[in-house]
Amino acid sequence: MTDNSSQNPLANLAPDDKATPMMVYSPNRLSWGHIITKEGILPGRILLSATMPEYISLFNVQTLATQGTLSKPVKFTELHIPVLDIAGYHLMPPAEDAINYDPTAPNRIMLPIIAHVGAFNFNAEVRISTQTTLQRFLGNAKSEFISIYNAEVRHPGNPNMNPINVTIAYIRRTLVAVGAVG
Repeated sequence: MTDNSSQNPLANLAPDDKATPMMVYSPNRLSWGHIITKEGILPGRILLSATMPEYISLFNVQTLATQGTLSKPVKFTELHIPVLDIAGYHLMPPAEDAINYDPTAPNRIMLPIIAHVGAFNFNAEVRISTQTTLQRFLGNAKSEFISIYNAEVRHPGNPNMNPINVTIAYIRRTLVAVGAVG
């Protein structure tokens, strides 16, 4: 048997590295695998910073074409996804991000939304000021990606697919359609 550990980054993590399971949505596919970051980095927030990478690299990856009927996933040892193609992402349950807001902050509400992220619907909430609208929030956001909360992710074309429930997901506000609910 051949030792492939030299070709598997997950088998050779540096002492200050960690691997975190992540799901990445693009207009045409869903990919899931492990992202490698330094220990002090919050992997879910990697695309919220001003120093956004050009690619997200996932290891031990499966990717699924999401147009039409879902096919079987294709496996890769590694997959490098251009950040410009990413419509949304989140940590893969049971991994969770810590809440990135103060729940006691005054004049804030959780507004129910549906975000159309590629072929998936994210039924979620966005945290906004009581003094603004969803339209103004989306138009004035400084970050390319925004946080959404308590998301239930579904593929409307495949009702047999179990929903994915996450505490926090991140969506590219310029690549998804977002609607207020209720």
